[in-house]
Amino acid sequence: MNNKDKILFYLALVWLFFILALGCWWLYLMQMLVNIQGAQMATAFPGAPNFLNLILWEGSAFIILLLLLSGTIFFLFLKDQKRLNSLKLFFASVTHELKTPLASMRLQAEVIKDLYEDKEYDALGNYLNRLLDDSQNMEDQLDRVIQLARVERNGQLNITALSLTELLPRITEKWRQNLIIHFDFQDNIEMVKADSFALEIILRNLITNTRHHSNQTKAMISLRNEETEVSITYCDNGTFSGDPKRLGQIFYSPNQHKGSGIGLYLCKQLINQMKGHIQFQANPFTVTMALPKAPRRGLE
Repeated sequence: MNNKDKILFYLALVWLFFILALGCWWLYLMQMLVNIQGAQMATAFPGAPNFLNLILWEGSAFIILLLLLSGTIFFLFLKDQKRLNSLKLFFASVTHELKTPLASMRLQAEVIKDLYEDKEYDALGNYLNRLLDDSQNMEDQLDRVIQLARVERNGQLNITALSLTELLPRITEKWRQNLIIHFDFQDNIEMVKADSFALEIILRNLITNTRHHSNQTKAMISLRNEETEVSITYCDNGTFSGDPKRLGQIFYSPNQHKGSGIGLYLCKQLINQMKGHIQFQANPFTVTMALPKAPRRGLE
């Protein structure tokens, strides 16, 4: 936290302790009033003890509510600070991830220029491939940021009846690059209610996660019919060194210099928006998703 945030934190802490101390003092005074003056007031006013107890209970309720309100504000302040720190780490990571390929692209462009001038055409292919890879990495990173903004704005999806056995191989062929994808589809997989673009984003993020965060060159996608859903399992047999419970949380990445921490979060949010559910397993890295089946006669 910077100095301004620290000042706000300590002020909130002082306020919470002040309310707590004030509440204890008021309760003590009211109890003393009941104990000392209760007998005297009972003689002059028969209903007075009940009145004092009423003040005691109402005052106690007011103090408890005030403490709860102060505690809630303090909790929300800490939660906001945690999210702010996550945002700072995220933008630092994005800046690093964009700066590195930009510098690499500039260097490769200069080398290509020199090779072209020296007529060394044989080496041009390797540098052009690296240039294309860096360009793709930048596009992937920017696309995740754009999709994050869309999800956070609760963008509407176009839910239709889709055949996963036709859609998934087409999507993976588009984005797998050097990754080998094996398929294990149960017979007669039923259609699901989903958004094709959202599924493409999900698979693209999972494939990118495998390429960037594991040494695996193969992955498996399985489809199974369940009672009311179709289960999709993505497994690359990779290992995960971070906290498994935080998989899918926004901006969480075990290596801040090698990921923005929004890919799996996007997968989770998009699956939820399609009325499905998702689970993450760390070792081996496995993502299990389920989408509702489409009615046989079409969408309801």
